[in-house]
Amino acid sequence: MATSVLPGCNEELPLVEADELVIPSSMTPFQVLNETANAGPRVKTWPFWQGGLTPDDIEQYGPQGASEEQLIGAFGAAFSELFYIKRSGRRAGYGLYKMVASIAVFKYENTEFAERSFVSISRAQELQGSTYGGIALRNGTYTLAPWEYEGIEWDETTMPCYLIHSGCFVIYFYGREDVTKDMLDRIIVAFGNDSANESEVELVKEIAQAEVAKGAEVTGGQPYCNLKGDVICYWFGVSKEGKASGSVVVGSSLYEHIIFQKGGGSPPQIPTADEVSSSVEKCLGLEVSSKDIGEPLRLVYTQYSFYFAIYDIDGQLIAIDLVRKEAVPASKLRMMIASPEQYRQYKEGK
Repeated sequence: MATSVLPGCNEELPLVEADELVIPSSMTPFQVLNETANAGPRVKTWPFWQGGLTPDDIEQYGPQGASEEQLIGAFGAAFSELFYIKRSGRRAGYGLYKMVASIAVFKYENTEFAERSFVSISRAQELQGSTYGGIALRNGTYTLAPWEYEGIEWDETTMPCYLIHSGCFVIYFYGREDVTKDMLDRIIVAFGNDSANESEVELVKEIAQAEVAKGAEVTGGQPYCNLKGDVICYWFGVSKEGKASGSVVVGSSLYEHIIFQKGGGSPPQIPTADEVSSSVEKCLGLEVSSKDIGEPLRLVYTQYSFYFAIYDIDGQLIAIDLVRKEAVPASKLRMMIASPEQYRQYKEGK
């Protein structure tokens, strides 16, 4: 099969690239969708409609070729232009009943069954192999069925569609070209794994090592993001003679690898599921079984000594302070350091 390279469409933001997509198998289809929707502006992109998909739904409404064999769960959503905010911060439009995209996320028992469904959908819809931002995918066109535009509007009845496979997940979506490309960017930002990051970790580790006292050693290199999902810094522990003696936080390439902070204090630690459950109940009054606590979606650094792990708990994004062990709604978090753009403007103005 011939493979084409799809151009990016977002001229306002740097090109999004990765070597592969890695979606944790512990996630649910809803969590995948939610993480994708949050991989953009701090203001979340909200679906006009969303809900779980049953095998009957899939058989009746598609996508054509989707397999029900060993299907664990599926979740779908449709977006109106009023509620779709692009990663650039611009709204897709102002029509409440004007749709711009529809997406479905499927989770299978294992990678093999997901791959079978991916191939089946691709063949049934005659999709072509292509790459976008370094990620292999399939693309083609989707024509709306009559029921899909009853009572709602679309700009066109035939539009671009994309099919992605990662581990035990298959993602299928279609819609207006600029919006579907924005969704591709969001998926890559949320789940992209770039081997170039490994080189950056080695570089910032050397920078961190140069900052500590003679005889001390830095370990780790845990990346932390801003609220948009961009990696902005790396945390390193410092030890001397086998004993912890502090930490160093080095900015990513977005901040030209400057030192964010160094010194002592309690190190950030990922809480256990029991600790997350306890913090959520104590701080927010929500009773959640530790069995329902998954892995954190991402780690966030907002300012000096404030590190957070973001969890999807019963459909809510909850932030756990990794030092103070307090829980707050993730929507309450605010970046208290200069953005990469503000940092560059400051440097250029000096």
